[in-house]
Amino acid sequence: MEKVFIVKWCNNELYDEIVDTKGVFSSMEKAQSYIDKWEADYRKQGKEFFIHRGEEFNEEDFKDYFPETMWINTWDVQ
Repeated sequence: MEKVFIVKWCNNELYDEIVDTKGVFSSMEKAQSYIDKWEADYRKQGKEFFIHRGEEFNEEDFKDYFPETMWINTWDVQ
């Protein structure tokens, strides 16, 4: 049996939650690399948002304004 690694994304909106599949990968390393790159880009976007508003970046505000998350599901295929 072979495994595939499915990267899922969620906007974490309270009243309009959306979950989407972002990619299917042949290894956990490839899937994790995809998530790591996405998270780095996402944090960069968040920091630019705060700088543009003239505010200092802090972790709690980042989580409030940018609640999106990603994770990996593993599936066995035949």
